[in-house]
Amino acid sequence: MTVKQTIHQWVEALPDDTPELLALYERARLNRGLMEAMQSVERGDVLTADEIRARFESQCQAERSA
Repeated sequence: MTVKQTIHQWVEALPDDTPELLALYERARLNRGLMEAMQSVERGDVLTADEIRARFESQCQAERSA
């Protein structure tokens, strides 16, 4: 049996409203987000601090003008 299959069995055995299931979901969601962020960085899909600042200032000016 694979690790994935074993985890599926464990999860299926838990009641739907168990706190452990929610904790597992939150941890998996966090890990997935971190993995996606790391992949973005590896691809170079990042902004410098100056680019972020310029975008923020531009957005603030647009909101003030509206």
